[in-house]
Amino acid sequence: MGKKEEAAQLFFDGYNCSQSVVGAFCEDFGIPRETGLIMSEGLGGGVGRMRDICGAVTGMAIVLSMKYGSADLSDKDNKAKVYALVQQAADKFRAKNGSLDCSDLMGAVRSTPVPDERNAEFYKKRPCAILVRDAAEILEEML
Repeated sequence: MGKKEEAAQLFFDGYNCSQSVVGAFCEDFGIPRETGLIMSEGLGGGVGRMRDICGAVTGMAIVLSMKYGSADLSDKDNKAKVYALVQQAADKFRAKNGSLDCSDLMGAVRSTPVPDERNAEFYKKRPCAILVRDAAEILEEML
């Protein structure tokens, strides 16, 4: 199974968009999937269900940080490199989907509550599986 299919399957299993993208890649960097799923949980629904930046996009930022990030505070060049990679990924995602904003991507008002139950109606109204596939595909190209 490729990364985009793996990310989509994680979404269909019930994980949010950020978790789905991170979960598809975290083990490639020696991070247990469970850890990746936990650390990205609050980024779903456009960050904490606030309908801001798409969880698939924040998931891309986490994955790029896992691959290229550094904890060395003196390495300013690396921080700039990671920021540039995140911006490049975001630009590709925006070009493909028209926005980085969850509410725009879902055609939803920011205050629209999201039902917790995942059912046919939930999936019919949301392009999230497509978005996590797109994010994973962009990451595969960049990694």
